[in-house]
Amino acid sequence: LGITYNAALQLATLALAASGYRPGRERAHERAILSLRDTVGAAAATVNLLDAVRRKRNLINYERAGTTSGAEAEELHEAVVALRSEVVRWLKNNHRELCPRGL
Repeated sequence: LGITYNAALQLATLALAASGYRPGRERAHERAILSLRDTVGAAAATVNLLDAVRRKRNLINYERAGTTSGAEAEELHEAVVALRSEVVRWLKNNHRELCPRGL
């Protein structure tokens, strides 16, 4: 869950930076995730899932372990794989110069 969440966070941060913004210091993860609606036009369901995982991740990291099921981790993984495709497509259409060769 943590690794997949970090991948989503990096995608959100990438889209935000490509748009000329940074999430700031306060609540940076939350702002980066929520910005996906405005940067790449991510579906509300995807953003809501990522935000829910962000909140749950804070509990897991700081308060208790073992609160995530395999099904939840798989749902997140599928959503982030789809998000990656969406971000790559958005980059190609809006910021071609930022795409690595071969994408």
